[in-house]
Amino acid sequence: MLVATNYFTKLTELVPLKNMTHKKVIKFITKHIIHRFSDPQILTIGQGMPFVSKEVQEIEESYKTKLMARLS
Repeated sequence: MLVATNYFTKLTELVPLKNMTHKKVIKFITKHIIHRFSDPQILTIGQGMPFVSKEVQEIEESYKTKLMARLS
């Protein structure tokens, strides 16, 4: 399950995923976050290696988005 929550509006986007890969994370970020709401300034990420892959970091750099890891 991949979940994104806008901390300001509390709007939640949810996509059920059987296997989470960096390609699916990139598709989710571009389709459900960037194309709907524009470029986020900060993305707070929870757990998982798909979020810290080189490909995801390249996408975030191209949109000038800062990735912040949440430890819990």
